[in-house]
Amino acid sequence: MMNNLNNAQQNLQRAFKIHHASQNIEGLCDVRMHLAAVMQRAGEYEAAAKLLTEMGASAMEHGLRRQLGRALHLLGELHLRRERPELGTQHLYEAFLCFMGFRFETVHKEMNFQKDTKKGCVIFGDTKEIFEEEAEQSRLMTAVSAGQELMASYFSLLKEASICSVAKMKTIEWKLAHSGWWVKRPHHDFLPCLCPIHNRSPLDVLWLQVGAQEQAEAEKTAGEEPLDRASSVTDMRLRHSSYREMNLKTAMSRTDTSRTGAQY
Repeated sequence: MMNNLNNAQQNLQRAFKIHHASQNIEGLCDVRMHLAAVMQRAGEYEAAAKLLTEMGASAMEHGLRRQLGRALHLLGELHLRRERPELGTQHLYEAFLCFMGFRFETVHKEMNFQKDTKKGCVIFGDTKEIFEEEAEQSRLMTAVSAGQELMASYFSLLKEASICSVAKMKTIEWKLAHSGWWVKRPHHDFLPCLCPIHNRSPLDVLWLQVGAQEQAEAEKTAGEEPLDRASSVTDMRLRHSSYREMNLKTAMSRTDTSRTGAQY
């Protein structure tokens, strides 16, 4: 077994030198991909991850979307095998987006724009190729990885439920109504729980409820204050206009009186 892996590694290294001498970027990406598979079989996961990362960086630099998607997909599967589904889900989802042509086209177009403007020519390509088969594989593996991620968190939730009332309530809600335990809900903050994480007594919960009620009332009054100010400003304007009208009428009556007195 080890002899076969060593022979495969030596052959791939020779192929790597040939592709490097001819500047065949696609060939270099393929060689890195197969070398990463050999390293995984040999148990050298860090070396495999490094090769796949280099493959993805080279593919991104030269605009090879299929090779970039493969690198992301294989990195996601590698994290999944190493029981790190949270990283696997992220890489597999990015691989799906890459195969579908989302986000990658914009990034690559910006990179080409920066390179070509230095040379004095700008070329834009609006055609977008979709790799449906690879995208479907990445989509399915993303679902598998996300399920394993939730499964691991569910097992930890069951362990916490023995001492944590909040975890116990989340488990009951999942069993009865299929409410996701990974979603934070406001009513969980008002559950008495004496575990080291929450450390809330019933009296603490009562104070939290009082504080929440006071905050809601303060927000309500703060929302009503602009209306009160607007009405008071309107009243002041009406009073000011009526006061001006009254002064104007008084001045006009005095003018009429003075004119009649002058005639006599």
